[in-house]
Amino acid sequence: MKKIITYYLTLQLICAGFIYPTHCYARSGSLRLVARSAFLYDLQSGKVIYSKNINVKRAPASLTKIVTAMVVLDHLDLQRKVRVSRKASHVQPTKVYLTRGEYYTAQDLLYAVLLNSGNDAAVCLAEAVAGSEGEFATIMNKKVRSFGAYNTRFINASGLPGEGQYSTAYDLALVMKEAMRYPFIRKAMREKIYTIHRPNGRKIRLRNHNKLLWRYSKRVVGKTGYTRAAGRCFLGMATHGKKQMIICVLNSKTMWSDVRRLLDYGLGRDNYQIIKINRKLHDNHKIKKIQSALKRARCDPGSIDGIFGIKTLEAVIQFQRLYGLSVDGIIGQQTFSKLHQFM
Repeated sequence: MKKIITYYLTLQLICAGFIYPTHCYARSGSLRLVARSAFLYDLQSGKVIYSKNINVKRAPASLTKIVTAMVVLDHLDLQRKVRVSRKASHVQPTKVYLTRGEYYTAQDLLYAVLLNSGNDAAVCLAEAVAGSEGEFATIMNKKVRSFGAYNTRFINASGLPGEGQYSTAYDLALVMKEAMRYPFIRKAMREKIYTIHRPNGRKIRLRNHNKLLWRYSKRVVGKTGYTRAAGRCFLGMATHGKKQMIICVLNSKTMWSDVRRLLDYGLGRDNYQIIKINRKLHDNHKIKKIQSALKRARCDPGSIDGIFGIKTLEAVIQFQRLYGLSVDGIIGQQTFSKLHQFM
């Protein structure tokens, strides 16, 4: 029986385009994350870089909205006018506070869904496509099964918790891979800020919940999610040169830290050992001081957040070159002494 299950899972991976190598580069023991499930997949090499509980069913929260966007784009013209119903205006937050009876284009509502995670916008679109959110969920489930996400089931368009709504890190990686086939989704996820206009002329300013657009040196598009049941979640695509990686983090209490650790590892495995050495040498409080000193020395470390990642490593290397130090990326005694004059 065990052999049959293993064969089935392998066949599923091959058909979906995700082929497991004979081993993963990292498992939960060698790269410690708080997230209860996580998946990092290199599209270029076709290898799984990291996996942790990737087939465990969990609440997907607002990661659901990526599927919502795909189904809407399959069925609606972007300039279609969509009316805000009573149900949509009364849905639980997060929302953009649309008013019953207002009309918006499907395009504006999709931006509200993908950037601000607007539950009210998601309900509006679901009703425009299928007449009801329940019928829309049926279409969503057919959609995900069409590309191999068999351990996923949706009951609504927003990701609000409910009995029988679940997915897995593996299935959600398939979702992201499919979503990147949609030019509109790729474009919308890159936007930091977008403004839509109410019928009365007032503006709704949307700010992307993906903080990596501001705080990470490599391009990472994606979608955040949170409910009490789901914890903090992220699903995205990271690009660096020709390298593309799908990342999924589910049920984490320290989501951004988990995401950055995974990306640092996946996008710069050659540098990861150096990053680990620096993290062992210096605690978070000291790294914050180092980052501040690097910034004063005009070597940009990114966010002053106490997390030693790729951006901070690049700044250290730049600093070492500027001041004639040994260029190894490690903040040893000589580099720290030189940095001390900027503290």
